[in-house]
Amino acid sequence: MKLGTDNSDLLSSMTLSDLAPFDSLHPMTFVRHDRPILGSLVWMTALGMEGFLVLEGPSSVVGGITPLEVVRALDANVRAPKRTLLRITAREVAVPVPLLDLKSSMEDLLKELLRSRSYLAAIGDGSKVVGQLTPGSLHRTLMAHPVSKWILEQMSIGNLVSRVRSLAIDTPLEEVIHLIARSGETLFEVDDGDLAITPASLLRPLSSPETINSFLEDTHAFLSEPLITHRSTLIRLPRVRRDATLHEALKTSVESGVCALKVEDAGFLTIEGLFFGLAEELLASNVRL
Repeated sequence: MKLGTDNSDLLSSMTLSDLAPFDSLHPMTFVRHDRPILGSLVWMTALGMEGFLVLEGPSSVVGGITPLEVVRALDANVRAPKRTLLRITAREVAVPVPLLDLKSSMEDLLKELLRSRSYLAAIGDGSKVVGQLTPGSLHRTLMAHPVSKWILEQMSIGNLVSRVRSLAIDTPLEEVIHLIARSGETLFEVDDGDLAITPASLLRPLSSPETINSFLEDTHAFLSEPLITHRSTLIRLPRVRRDATLHEALKTSVESGVCALKVEDAGFLTIEGLFFGLAEELLASNVRL
């Protein structure tokens, strides 16, 4: 059976309600629209979250927040971090996210993610929002469902591998914040090695109980310090072979908790590749049962 060609298409037959038992929904990961983004920052770093929905009520989705939105808010107000963290609300930094019903198919979901270019999706059941989809939960779902797992095992990572820019380990934090906020890039290699920085890892020293007071009290001095001073900003990327299957790559990403991988002698798998690229590959796949 060729995917994407007829009404018996596998992706069309897999609905979100079918996938829910496979860990695709996370009903508790949301924040109220009127809450300061300090709470969002602390949640993301302390719990390692990829983002969450911003709700005005049980049936009203304002949008979503990922680490990139928090970095952009800090960059826009870098000289007034207290105002940014304590007065700017989740509503002010939220970005639009698609809303899909539990009856929606996996094909509909993948197409909507590509159309919206959103890393989050709200899942509704009638008039009520019941959960959300993130890159990590999508990966866990695809690996757990027997049909999508089989498809992933037949596909290679080749088309998803890309190059990323490199930063020196003595780059000041403020420069990194500015670069990520303005470029929207979600992965930078550090000193051409296994270390890297992402929007999520960049936020760690800004919300850590040990360092947040220093950040708020003397922002200029704190942000002038280089990455090497705040090693919590750096992550060590897991490695995969260049001939790895998509299933092997997603398994490595999920087990490590890092939505980015270094591909031996080839480049990197970024969150864009592992999310939007993955969606494109699945929709274009000619894998047959």
